[in-house]
Amino acid sequence: MKKLILILTILFTTFFSNAQIGAVTINKNENVPLNMWYTIDEKGRENNIYITFDDEDLAVYSLKNLLAQFDMEADTPTGTDEAGDDYWTIEQDNGYISDVYYIREKNFPLFTITVVTAWGGE
Repeated sequence: MKKLILILTILFTTFFSNAQIGAVTINKNENVPLNMWYTIDEKGRENNIYITFDDEDLAVYSLKNLLAQFDMEADTPTGTDEAGDDYWTIEQDNGYISDVYYIREKNFPLFTITVVTAWGGE
């Protein structure tokens, strides 16, 4: 699992010139960094990685670049979750499945891409 998260982190940071290599780990209730990948040190979020933007154009551009690597388009999500956020499901060759969520914060001008990865094999 650590290798998959590391590979995803390296893959994502390759496409963002203003992102640092790797991901920052923050604790629950800490302010999230903008324009860089981070994880949250909290039980139940071990397989999640996030990037938050305060510029919607940059967020959409980043989402499109991320999905393009898997021959997916931002205009055609796999579905919408119960909160009304779009998501795309990526089936990895190694048996893992990643759901990529695009979240528009309701009360703040923030936009977050969340990647939730789980073992999809039997």
